[in-house]
Amino acid sequence: MPSHKLFKQKVNYKKLIHKELTQIPDLQGLTYKQFYTRFASLLEISKGPDVTKEIIGHEKYEGFTALTVAVDRNLEVLAKNLIEQKSDVNHVGPRKTTPMHCAAKNGNLALVELLHKEDASLTAKDDYDHAAIHFAAMSGNGKLVKWILQHVDNKCVFEEGQYNNLPLHLACKTKDFESVEAIVSAMDDKFIIFNQQGVNSETPFRLAVISGNFGAVKLLKDVLMPADFKQNIAAFKLADDAVKSGNVELFKQLMKWGAKFDTSTHQINNSFLDVIRSKNELMAQYFLSTYPNILINGDNNSVASPLIVAIENHCSLEMIKLLWDRGANPSRSASFEKPSALEVAKNYEREDIIALFEGKPYQPKQKPMPDDFEVTPDEKFHIDPGENYNPLAGVCCLM
Repeated sequence: MPSHKLFKQKVNYKKLIHKELTQIPDLQGLTYKQFYTRFASLLEISKGPDVTKEIIGHEKYEGFTALTVAVDRNLEVLAKNLIEQKSDVNHVGPRKTTPMHCAAKNGNLALVELLHKEDASLTAKDDYDHAAIHFAAMSGNGKLVKWILQHVDNKCVFEEGQYNNLPLHLACKTKDFESVEAIVSAMDDKFIIFNQQGVNSETPFRLAVISGNFGAVKLLKDVLMPADFKQNIAAFKLADDAVKSGNVELFKQLMKWGAKFDTSTHQINNSFLDVIRSKNELMAQYFLSTYPNILINGDNNSVASPLIVAIENHCSLEMIKLLWDRGANPSRSASFEKPSALEVAKNYEREDIIALFEGKPYQPKQKPMPDDFEVTPDEKFHIDPGENYNPLAGVCCLM
């Protein structure tokens, strides 16, 4: 198999780690670069200099130990093997990154527990003042957040990271309610801290709206003082944020609470186009049934054709049918100088949409297998449909 094809396959890395990597006796002393040199050799891609250079040759990879890399890649078996060989669980790499930071950011509770048993620090901070609790909040793993709060002083929830962000800010950026609930429960000065502004003056309440975390929004409303809640509702375009989040029920609730939303013809149509770009069919259906001033075919001035926007943004056939059923005309463009939706569909080679517009039956074409596709019979390169790990996906914590 050509070397550059290898990483496009879904490889069973568990077998590879058990049979190959865990048999190397001297892994614990390797740097990131040395580790990947060995790793590349094991995967038999060392003959591809361009691929090997891409993996191991960049200077930003220097300074990390094999353990940090293994943890960052969620290679639990390898990490355990390295720890048994007395690898430094508190090694501080570039940007003061530790293995614990990587495990927490990945939301990997098993690795966090493994490192903690070997006295890895939960309170060490990186260059951005992020400790394990901050990374856990980013990961959206509520069970991990709860576990960390059981093993550190709860005062950590008041420690600011980059851009004045507390763990609560970071948790509210995810859709995980359990993380937000755990952090809120650990706070004493709720009414002071819940209105704290982080990056771009965003409060935890607004961040929860932006992420569409309806449970967190309701929880924060209950703990905010009435005056602070009114300030949050009035200060930001929360309804617009809810539209972009795609959470219809959250949008409806914010409107009941008094959030401002511009329903003028121009603005409502621009908001509707944003809904289409987000490919949210439920929100699109709600807008079409709620706001009668939506221009289903756009206009000749500033409002684009919803059909064309949907096709250009690769929306599903269901979205196209929704617009079609509401009277969208595929033969008409928003401007006489621009192509119609049917012409755009042909340009994008959307055979399913073309068939709908022309009233013809549509049969999906099966994609042929590439000529150079092959599966190596060697067991260590066994293709496992359940494995989604990609060794070239980038280092989420180290990069």
